[in-house]
Amino acid sequence: MEILNALEHHRAGRLAEAVQGYQQILLADPDNADALHLMGNAACQLGDVDFSISLISRACTLSPENTAYLSSLGMAYRAKKLFEQAMDCYSRILEIDPNSASAYFGIGNTLQNQGRLEEAAQSFARALELNPGFIEARYNLANLEKSFGKYTEAITNYRIAVSSKPDFADAYHNMGSALYALGMLDEALASYEQALWCNLPDTHNNIGNIYFDKGQLEQALGCYQQAIAAKPDYAEAHNNLGITLRRLGKLQDAAAAFGEAIRIAPAYAIAHLNLGDLLMDSNAVNEAASHYEHAVSAAPGMAEAHFNLGVARNRQNDLQAACACFERAIACRPDYLDAIYNLGVVNGRLARMAEAERCYRQVLDLDPAHVNAHINLSAILMEDGRTAEAKNHIDLAYSQKNLFEKYSPEANKTVLILFDAGKGNLNLTHLISEKTNNLIDWMIEYAPADQVDKLPGYDLVFNAMGDPDTTGDAVGPVSRFLKVCRKPLLNHPDKVARTARNKLPALLHGIDNLLVPPVWRFADSSDWDEAIAEQLPLLIRPVHTQGGIGLVLATTATELAQCRAMQSGPVYVSRFIDFRSTDSWFRKYRMIFIDRKPYPYHLAISQSWMVHYYTADMESFPWKLEEEKKFLQHPEAVLGTAGMQAIQSIGARMDLDYAGIDFSIMPDGRILVFEANPTMLVHPENTEGALEHKNVYVRRIFDAFEALLLLRSITQPADIIVNNRNTHASFQ
Repeated sequence: MEILNALEHHRAGRLAEAVQGYQQILLADPDNADALHLMGNAACQLGDVDFSISLISRACTLSPENTAYLSSLGMAYRAKKLFEQAMDCYSRILEIDPNSASAYFGIGNTLQNQGRLEEAAQSFARALELNPGFIEARYNLANLEKSFGKYTEAITNYRIAVSSKPDFADAYHNMGSALYALGMLDEALASYEQALWCNLPDTHNNIGNIYFDKGQLEQALGCYQQAIAAKPDYAEAHNNLGITLRRLGKLQDAAAAFGEAIRIAPAYAIAHLNLGDLLMDSNAVNEAASHYEHAVSAAPGMAEAHFNLGVARNRQNDLQAACACFERAIACRPDYLDAIYNLGVVNGRLARMAEAERCYRQVLDLDPAHVNAHINLSAILMEDGRTAEAKNHIDLAYSQKNLFEKYSPEANKTVLILFDAGKGNLNLTHLISEKTNNLIDWMIEYAPADQVDKLPGYDLVFNAMGDPDTTGDAVGPVSRFLKVCRKPLLNHPDKVARTARNKLPALLHGIDNLLVPPVWRFADSSDWDEAIAEQLPLLIRPVHTQGGIGLVLATTATELAQCRAMQSGPVYVSRFIDFRSTDSWFRKYRMIFIDRKPYPYHLAISQSWMVHYYTADMESFPWKLEEEKKFLQHPEAVLGTAGMQAIQSIGARMDLDYAGIDFSIMPDGRILVFEANPTMLVHPENTEGALEHKNVYVRRIFDAFEALLLLRSITQPADIIVNNRNTHASFQ
């Protein structure tokens, strides 16, 4: 009777009372094997495994043929990780009873503890052969089958288990996971719901995952919140909550959720990765990079962490570090296509063309249809004079796909963007918001004759083919399109054509307070005007390059003759005007025209006459930044009334919806025009860097362009125009 009372406490989970009862029995009868066995089990449950083993061992000594005692002793040894001793116990049981299902069950558990999973599954299967109703063995076998990816077999065993035990919450939960892995979302949801009565945090979380995959974000949100309510320190649920909030556009709440996941689990690499991505979208590049570094530290083998850190390093213009990150990502995953591609992009930025070419060819080995790899490889080949192979890659890219669509649930208009195979497309990565605009990129040069009738719906068109000298063979397709297009068109190709360097002086002729040096275009060395030498010093540049590539200053007749002799294609020749300021520094201003209105963008100050913002080292000179800030804040004060009027007149004369101008200011106040065209890039700066002051002015440009797109999308002008978006050297 006393042992039954103690056992009742034991079964009810009142272990202290049970132990007290067993002790009283053993005081009266120290060799009571049942009391020793049961007290040993209670000790094991209470965590005193050594005491448990000593008690159950005494019971086995007193009753060596008792298989229940041997089974309990095996379980105690397993708890102590003494696996050989545990196996000895189960082997002894099989000597006594070769058909003991519980022995095979114990062997299976021991093998599983040792990581010998295939053997464990065989033992559980043998236990089921001997006792098909052994629910625990069936459940353990199903779990192993699920871990092997044998989801169908696992589901079958889970179904049998829950049919025998309808309240088996863990089995319903794990069956839901197997169904989810097979993409059977509705069935998985039904299985998880059968486990909800147990209020398992994992179940709420996994149901949230199903709703997320089905696009039912509010329901997913509620599930993750329930998981957190059941387990406040559930880092994975906080992370998933953050992902859902981000998708819903609740970015601050998403950041807080990711932050809480990291607070709970500081080495949670995925949460660091997600928070880093969120910060990157907000242009907080330095802070994002810090989280990627944490992710890399926590999970050195996570290829995505190295990849994202590489993207951040590229944004920070730390190109060497970016290369190293992409290389580590590839080391983690040798077929990581995006990392190989981006390594090619960065090598290209570093002018390591051979390495860039190698990367693009490797991408194409992995994915022969990779459009951007074909395009970027083509550009390298073209620069190297391998024109036939370059043309082949361009054709391979756009013959398979020349229309690229990107849609946003928050978009209020759809923009059709025209571009071609040339290098003069405007980079619209930042200019056109992918949040408020649906984008249809159309490589119109490769448009079949009937494609214009099959285009997706759009509200307006933007022509991104900004450099008439580098535009491909798009005249025919553009002409066909313009004949039938009845939507508003920005940057009409005819107006863009007038901005070629040799045509610009005539276009801007007659504008007061302007200095536009004459520009000549010579097809080859025999085409030159011999009198040109009288105009020295002269600037010579290849017609088909941008960004100062190939630009040479000839100050003597000998230097000019050398340039002429080396000419391999058409060139522009223009007079060089010394625009050095009285302090010996060269200044180049840039303004952007949105709907013909000028907006200040930047000022670069350099010791070199070939002024580029990225080589001017603005960050190292506070006085340069202060001067730039004054220009951005009050351009009319810097340019003067006459200078500002000249800039405004240029915008009106060009008559483009989007364009830019690079210029300097002569000592007499005249505006010296370097170039004015629709190819000029505008991009935000790192929010935590020395150039952050530019971002408010960049945002004004973006907002003005967005307002223009919206205005044109709801109006129907009489004339029609075409435009496009350049994805050529996209950075993934």
